[in-house]
Amino acid sequence: MGVQVHHTGITVSDVERSAAFYKLFGLEEAARFVLEGDEFEAAVGVPGAVAQFVMLRGNNTVVELIEYKQGAGGSFGRGNNDVGSAHVCFTIDDMAETRKRLEEAGFPLVAEPTTPEDGTSFAFLRDPDGISVEILTTGPGATLEAMGVPSA
Repeated sequence: MGVQVHHTGITVSDVERSAAFYKLFGLEEAARFVLEGDEFEAAVGVPGAVAQFVMLRGNNTVVELIEYKQGAGGSFGRGNNDVGSAHVCFTIDDMAETRKRLEEAGFPLVAEPTTPEDGTSFAFLRDPDGISVEILTTGPGATLEAMGVPSA
């Protein structure tokens, strides 16, 4: 087996609120658990850490939401151009329908979706904690398969 991305972990302020947001993309809950104790504290480098985890599965990935119930840090603002910024990208079938559903749920796009000639379109929005999320409709050259990535 070659290298695979197992999951994308995102620390959030309210795991239930964030789970509801990420389920808007069709993700389904796969697991839910709490980690705590000396071994966990050492692993994450956070004294006194107690964290609630919700694992959401999609077709080829898992999004791990983590809320620190004890040992929580502060929030920070990062622009897409700041070193250390990251985002998760969801492929979607219909930009207009997805945009409408997200906006009705209170999550507007940052700007109009791109409209390049190759058929690939993308847009960004922010999750409940202000974390950058991308939505993407793929043209023929931008699919995972076209980039030589086998599906999970």
